[in-house]
Amino acid sequence: MKYSAKEAAKLTGLTIPTLRYYEKEGMLLEIKRSKSGNREYTQADIEWIEMIKCLRTADVPIREIKKYISLAVQGSTSVVERMEMIQTYKMDLEKKMKLLQETLNIVNLKLKFYQSFVERNEIKELTYLEEWKEFSKMCEEE
Repeated sequence: MKYSAKEAAKLTGLTIPTLRYYEKEGMLLEIKRSKSGNREYTQADIEWIEMIKCLRTADVPIREIKKYISLAVQGSTSVVERMEMIQTYKMDLEKKMKLLQETLNIVNLKLKFYQSFVERNEIKELTYLEEWKEFSKMCEEE
């Protein structure tokens, strides 16, 4: 099946300019053109774009994605190097997830702190430092 740029953009959730940028940067391998010169994306192109999106979601820089793609084009001779790259991305994601989970825990505690005031109808004027002391006390009790 062949997809127009508009259809490819809709399928991937990207914009047409983003697709063109990926192509210009060499991250999309040879997008075929129709006789009238319009881009025609294949299912394989769509899957390749999804892989690029996955790497971008993992905050992999464009230059690293380009390196990964150049290795992928080489075939099986680069499997070990690609595996090591993916392992590095995985470790980075795990660190970020841990940090985000810790941040979410603090946000949840802060929310609980405010909810306790609202539920008891004890909304009172506190300075930032007074509030922080009460919040810290609540956290110690948790």
